[in-house]
Amino acid sequence: MNKQTIAQTYDLPPIPIIQEQTYALFGRIFICAYDEHGVAYLPFPHVCEGFGLEEKPQLAFIQQHYIVNSGLGLGKIRGKDITLIRLDALALWLAMLPAADVVSTAIGKELVLLQESAAFVLQEALLLGRLTDGSILEWHNENNAPVRIYRQAFQLMLLAQEYLCSRSIPMWNDAE
Repeated sequence: MNKQTIAQTYDLPPIPIIQEQTYALFGRIFICAYDEHGVAYLPFPHVCEGFGLEEKPQLAFIQQHYIVNSGLGLGKIRGKDITLIRLDALALWLAMLPAADVVSTAIGKELVLLQESAAFVLQEALLLGRLTDGSILEWHNENNAPVRIYRQAFQLMLLAQEYLCSRSIPMWNDAE
């Protein structure tokens, strides 16, 4: 029987990785891979494992969603080919993921909180007309004071997260 790889089955584009760092998600530490444009990706099999999910059914689920699917690719981490998911696509996948499918009750509760937060942010954007009247473009304007403040706060949060991750002990198995 000819066994196809995940990359062949799902026609994943190659992602040239130039840097690796650690990244914390729901209390676990993952390798975060960056491409030449500074775009961040996480190894999808490890993320699925962290949620107690099988990778292949999740990839089939993602194939039905244009935006999340566009965030998948194949890269090399530690010399090994692995399915990667871009961080923005990961956030959207997490927002759609049924919490009941997650094995860990604690992570399931955190996932529900993340989904409630995402729903609140979208609700606020809709109520303020940011998603319906074209003013969402205002949030892409670098001269908009709230945008500048938000981006600065976000950058500080990322620096703090990188600092904490650099002091953490990795929780992945190097034998994989």
